Amino acid sequence: MISSYQFIKTKDAYVQAIKWDLVVIDEAHRLRNVYLPKNKTANAIKDAVKDSPKVLLTATPLQNSLLEMYGLSTIIDEHFFGDLKSFKTQYLNKSINNDETTFHQLKERLKSICQRTLRKQVLEYIPYTKRIALVQEFIPNENEDRLYQGVSNYLQRDKLYALPNSQRNLMTLVLRKLLASSTYAISNTLLKLAVKLEKIYESAKKNFKQSEQANNNEVSKDLQEIFDEFEVNFETFSELREEFLDNDDQQKFLKKK
Repeated sequence: MISSYQFIKTKDAYVQAIKWDLVVIDEAHRLRNVYLPKNKTANAIKDAVKDSPKVLLTATPLQNSLLEMYGLSTIIDEHFFGDLKSFKTQYLNKSINNDETTFHQLKERLKSICQRTLRKQVLEYIPYTKRIALVQEFIPNENEDRLYQGVSNYLQRDKLYALPNSQRNLMTLVLRKLLASSTYAISNTLLKLAVKLEKIYESAKKNFKQSEQANNNEVSKDLQEIFDEFEVNFETFSELREEFLDNDDQQKFLKKK
């Protein structure tokens, strides 16, 4: 069976109920932040296949932090490095950042679960085909062009009440990607943003001091619904979000969820 990450996330209970001979996880770096408790997709997949033998495939196991490698190791063996605190103490302590002995020990330890293969090592038995890009011109119709211009103009405003300042760059990027995909892909997200703005407007008409806390709670709830919509229509949203935020920011963001 071949499946997407999103499908496994939504059907995790069914996947866990099956005794798989082998689970192959391609593009496994997308699960690298599974050590964050609120990373829903990664943790759902991890739990769904925890009792099955696994092979993780990735060309980029590390992008920003050793914690990503720790996260991937927990998918294979929850106890390989111990808990997160132990791993940080052993390998992320500032006093050992430049300790060659420590990192040599880490490399040796990884050999039992990690195999690195270079492209040049497999050329003799994998005939890579020459890739030829075929470009198809796409011309949007009048309604599509009007939607694109309207969303683009809105996103360039100095003040956007629909998007929190802390997530504005990330959400703008995702909205543009959805917009470039299709009007269908972005329609539900725009609807949720409109509902959020209506709630902000209604709240502003009331006494601000009395409604400030309630308004903040509503905005947080609406924002989570928008992020959930991103997850459905933009499969790599979690990965993109994590690349925008460092680990501390991720923790703060995910705690809000």
